[in-house]
Amino acid sequence: SGNLVSGSERAEQCKCNAGYFSETGHVNSFHRDSSCRRCPSGRYNSHEGSTECMTCHFGVSIEDGEVMCALNRALITFIVVLALAILFSAWAAGRQIFGISIEDVRREDDTIVV
Repeated sequence: SGNLVSGSERAEQCKCNAGYFSETGHVNSFHRDSSCRRCPSGRYNSHEGSTECMTCHFGVSIEDGEVMCALNRALITFIVVLALAILFSAWAAGRQIFGISIEDVRREDDTIVV
């Protein structure tokens, strides 16, 4: 699977598409083993004419057939929930340290009084 380079007339001048790779980055119609191959599962490349496929960094993943990594939604959800739990714990601990209960907080005019 490749694209014809401007001005080229032969198949071996075609570059492999993004998401595919070969030893030379080009289609080789004479050697089947060195023609463009799809990147293996979990790996990608986003440029035409690639000679290798890369692995996504921690926190991002790739679906088969895609040419770019995307943020891992499960990881993002976990981080958001963890951050909210930490904030809630800090808020609750602060209330205990200062001895403030909800009954001690009231509003007078436009001011909150503790």
